[in-house]
Amino acid sequence: MHKKIIFLLFCLLATLAVSGQSKRSVQSIAELLEKSKVFLEYRRFRNDFEKMNAEAGQHLFYKDDYVKLNVAYNDIQEQYNSFLGIVKKDLSNLGTIRLMIKKPDQYALQYLDQYQSVVDAYQRNYIPIYKEVTAPDRSSLGKSKAVTVTMIIMGVELFLEIIDLIQSRKGEDDSSENYVLSTINAYFLKKMEMKPWSELAIEVPTKRLSNDPNPVVEIKQKKKKMPLVLGVENKIVAAPMYEQLNGWVEFNCIDTQKKASKMKFDKPSSKDIGVEVLKNSNGTIERTTQVLQIAQYQTTGRYEEGVQFQLKTSNSGGMYVFALNSANKVRFLYPYNSESLKNCDQKLGMGKDIGVLPASFVVGRDANKTTTLPAPDCSTTPPTERYFTITAPMPASKMEQFCVLLTKSEIDMDRFTKMMEKTSGSLPERLAAVLGDKMVGAKEAGLKMKDHHLLFDTGNAPQRVLPVLFSILRK
Repeated sequence: MHKKIIFLLFCLLATLAVSGQSKRSVQSIAELLEKSKVFLEYRRFRNDFEKMNAEAGQHLFYKDDYVKLNVAYNDIQEQYNSFLGIVKKDLSNLGTIRLMIKKPDQYALQYLDQYQSVVDAYQRNYIPIYKEVTAPDRSSLGKSKAVTVTMIIMGVELFLEIIDLIQSRKGEDDSSENYVLSTINAYFLKKMEMKPWSELAIEVPTKRLSNDPNPVVEIKQKKKKMPLVLGVENKIVAAPMYEQLNGWVEFNCIDTQKKASKMKFDKPSSKDIGVEVLKNSNGTIERTTQVLQIAQYQTTGRYEEGVQFQLKTSNSGGMYVFALNSANKVRFLYPYNSESLKNCDQKLGMGKDIGVLPASFVVGRDANKTTTLPAPDCSTTPPTERYFTITAPMPASKMEQFCVLLTKSEIDMDRFTKMMEKTSGSLPERLAAVLGDKMVGAKEAGLKMKDHHLLFDTGNAPQRVLPVLFSILRK
C-alpha cells in the first residue's frame, strides 16, 4: 500500500514539475477548490449529515436525547469546519505556499490526517449516540428507514490536487490579506461550511427521560460561589488564522481645548464566571464547568461631551471592537467599510447606533506595525487623523462601555451579535456564555498596564479570543 502511495506521489509530482503552474486569481482558485474531488465528497457528506440530523431531530421523544444529538452534531461540525479552516489558512498565507512548493507531499499527508480525524470522530463519537437516541423505544423514527451517510476513505493523491491548486497562487504578493480572506470566505468557505445546529430548526421535546442508561455525566469541580452561565452553541469563532496573540493597546484623546493626552485607566476589576459546557467524549456527553475571567478597565478621570479619542494597537492577530447603544444592542466599531467613513468622524454616543458596514477582521497596520481606529482619512494628502467623539445624551450608567476582542480567528459578526442580544446577564457573563471555551481568560493573557499601554500575550494558550472591556467615565 505504501509503495503504491509513493508511486502515485512520484507520478503526480513529476507531472506538476513538467507542466508548471500559472498564477490564478484567489477567486478562481477558491471556486476550483470546491469542485475538487475531495470537496465534492466532503459536501456530499455535509448535505447527507445535515439531512440525517434534521430528520432524526423531528422524531425525538425526550429532551435528554435532543441534548445528546445536539452535542454530537456540534462535535462533527467543529471537526468538519476545522479542516476547511486549515485549507483556507494555507491558501491565504504566501509563506506557507512557498513551503508547499518544496514539500507538497508533506502538506498532502497533513490534509489527509485532518480529513481522517473527521471520519474517526463520526464513527467513534457520533454513531453510538445517533443509534442510542433513534432506537425504537426512544424515537418515532423507530424502525423506518432513516437517512444514513458514510465518509469514504481517500488516498493522499486526492489531497495533492488541493496542494496543486493552492500552489498556483505563488508570487501573488499584491493582494491584501483582507481581500484574500474575504474572497476565500465568499467563494469557498461559505459554500462548504456545515450549518450550525440552530439552523436545522429542530424543536426541543418537553418530556424528560427517566432511568437513562447513558446519562449526561456531571464532572464535579471545586468552585467557589460565582455567576454560572450556560455556554451557548459556539459556532461563531473560526479555526485560528494566527499562531500567536500578543501586543499592546492604548487610548489617545483630545479634550475640548484641543489638548492631546493619553487616557489613563485604573487597575482592572474582574470576577470568576463559571461557564457550563457540554462536550462529547468518545460517545459520552459530559457537562463541565469552566472558570473564566474577563478584565474590565475604567478611566481614572471623567470626560465631557466633545472629547475625542483614538484606539491604537500593535497586535499579532486580528481585532474586533464593539460598543453597546442605548437599547443595550451590540454595535461594531471595527471592522467597518472604510468608504462609509470617508469624510466624517465616527460618533460615539449611547443614544446613537454606532455600527457601520462590516468588513474583514485583519487590522491594517502602518509602517510601525500599529493600527489606529478610526483609520486616518487617506483621501487627503497627508492623511487626516480621525477620532471617535463623545456625544450627548449622557447614558444612564454615566459611562461609555465597549469591548475589544483580540483574536487568532475570524468571528462571525452577525451570529455573534444575535447570540449576545439573546443572552441574558451582565456584559462579562454574556461574553463568557457566547465565547465559551474559545475565550482566553485575563490571567492566561498576562494583562499588564505599562506606560499607558495595555500589554497582552496569550503564550501557548489554545483558546482563540481575548475579550477586554473598557469604560470611559462621563462628566
